[in-house]
Amino acid sequence: MTESPDRTPLPRSFFDRPVPGAAPRLPGCTRVRRTEDRPIAPRRTEAGAYAGEAASGA
Repeated sequence: MTESPDRTPLPRSFFDRPVPGAAPRLPGCTRVRRTEDRPIAPRRTEAGAYAGEAASGA
């Protein structure tokens, strides 16, 4: 299988920022999980921004 440009892994530096800065950029990204049978790759449609136990949604 040929990797498409939109399957390029995000660098660790992408997540090296406050949660509210990274979360809005996640929708539209694809998370790939490789299983024994085949890769599963759903496209993110939303993301929450929770920063630890003090966050109201945690």
